[in-house]
Amino acid sequence: MQIHHGFYRQEHLAQPFFELQRMIFPGLDLAWARDNGFLSPEVVPFGLFENGRALSILNATTSNIVIRDHTIRAVQLGTVATHPEFRKTGLSRLLINKVFDRYRDSTDIVFLYANDQVLDFYPKLGFERVLETHFSMPVRDYPANSFRRLDPKKPQDRETIFRSFDRRVSLSGACGVEDYRLLAKWYALTFFADNLWYHEDTDVLIVASIEDRSILVHDVVSSIPVPGFFRQFSWPAVEEAILQFVPDQFEGSFAPMSAPAGDTLFVRGRLPPGIPVKIPVLAHT
Repeated sequence: MQIHHGFYRQEHLAQPFFELQRMIFPGLDLAWARDNGFLSPEVVPFGLFENGRALSILNATTSNIVIRDHTIRAVQLGTVATHPEFRKTGLSRLLINKVFDRYRDSTDIVFLYANDQVLDFYPKLGFERVLETHFSMPVRDYPANSFRRLDPKKPQDRETIFRSFDRRVSLSGACGVEDYRLLAKWYALTFFADNLWYHEDTDVLIVASIEDRSILVHDVVSSIPVPGFFRQFSWPAVEEAILQFVPDQFEGSFAPMSAPAGDTLFVRGRLPPGIPVKIPVLAHT
């Protein structure tokens, strides 16, 4: 068995990587993302291979996280997967330790999101669970609003989506990730294709989904700061907005709340204490 990394342009390694990725995460198509230019050089694949087959894989993505004027150099682990025939043999541990070794002197933290099946595994590697914070606010229930849904399949709407992400300002100065434009565009074209809304008057794009009488606002994309955006926010048949980011740059009656059930954030390293943490959803790998 051999460990390789940084091989997205080496087809004899990339193809087995993609085959295992599609087996474990069938709704994810990293090959398409690579071929269409949505994987930045900061996304580095790692894999453990034997006889032309990928046995265990992950992606390591470097980025800067800004928390209250502190710039934290981070590595995010994603697409962590082991072939079913080789689980519980320590292969994921080998790969993750390889990432630790490679980025030991250039990063401050390593983090990832884990599902309920592996919550006991990551603390054994030095990760600690970090509770994230969402923010809620009441919403005026108006019969209509001035948002229109964007369709990424339409060239004009696609241009609006790309222009918005290319020119965006930081979402949060309290807890934000620097420059995840390519990743956000990929999300917009795939997982959130039905959740893109454009506000013509302010030239603001929001990524938002409706659940019962709540609207979950995953991202707000604008080329200039719009602090008063949520003061006039309304949505038909909705009573509450849940912001999945720290809204320090917006004005409104925001109340912190525990994040709903879902994947759990694990961090290896230290974050500044006493500050709400929420990694934007479109920056997850």
